[in-house]
Amino acid sequence: EDDWASWGKLTAEIGSRVQLVGDDLFVTNTKRLQRGIEANVANSILV
Repeated sequence: EDDWASWGKLTAEIGSRVQLVGDDLFVTNTKRLQRGIEANVANSILV
């Protein structure tokens, strides 16, 4: 849930080919979602 660095690496490596849903990372929290957008750590969210 708090491994932002690994999510960023994974998104950079395979994000153009697969959908990386940041559900557990963002936990439907707008502040965590904003942080994820700014850090480019996923390419989708489950609401």
